[in-house]
Amino acid sequence: MMQQHDLSAIFPAMSGEEFDNLVADVEVHGLHQPVYTFEGKILDGWHRYLACEKLEINCRFIAYEGGKPVEFVKSHNWHRRHMSASQRAQCIVALYEWLPNGLNSAYAPGAQPERLNSGYAPGAQPKSTADMAKEAGTSIRTIIDAKTVQNKGSDEVKDLVRKGNVSVKKAAAQASGKIPKPEAPLEETAPSIVEELERADKEILALQTLVESLKKDDSAKEIASWHLKFDQLEGRLQQCMTTQKVAEGQAKYSTILLEKIRKTLAVEKNNEILPAIVALKK
Repeated sequence: MMQQHDLSAIFPAMSGEEFDNLVADVEVHGLHQPVYTFEGKILDGWHRYLACEKLEINCRFIAYEGGKPVEFVKSHNWHRRHMSASQRAQCIVALYEWLPNGLNSAYAPGAQPERLNSGYAPGAQPKSTADMAKEAGTSIRTIIDAKTVQNKGSDEVKDLVRKGNVSVKKAAAQASGKIPKPEAPLEETAPSIVEELERADKEILALQTLVESLKKDDSAKEIASWHLKFDQLEGRLQQCMTTQKVAEGQAKYSTILLEKIRKTLAVEKNNEILPAIVALKK
């Protein structure tokens, strides 16, 4: 029996009905996709593997040899699950704060594990809280709560958040000691509490989106202002060009007129015209 890799276990498990449907499909059509392994454990395809085990049929394995296991497992699982904002936030934080097997301080000297974001190759820039919030589609506050749960919460509490049985906000409050640890398992007393928290999170996200849109609107106004200035300058340039054409026409007319006067007075230069006129008067 193989083990599930930590990265794979970050995502919520299939429901009983979903797994039964998978087993039925594999039994009729066989295994459509192989199961990927990493560090000797199943990185992607855990439920496919369990389905093959249940049906007692051979399972196709492929060893993942890429350098970005976090990206790999995220791309294969993110859109397969219907997750709440709390679940998405917990998944993103857990993914980017995962440490490769055997990682030690030589990987990033002096860095704290929660600052490494080690799903990528050494030297890559870590994901910021804002980046995680954007990627998870949640508020920054929700990501901060998820980090608290990830770094201070018990495995039991993390599992409850992952399953969607408790909001990440309430789990973070317990993990940080803001509410006493209950004797019974940490679960919401009523579904309405989870719904209310999710609704509040959506409102915060909507406000963040509005702020971003306002910033874009300011940029649009500035661009429109520059367009207006450009149109004004273009109009002035056109006016100058028109004036230049008028001046050129007047200069051409004056040149022709002066040439006729010089011929009439039998002189060659313009400065000889006035003396010739004075001589005629005498």
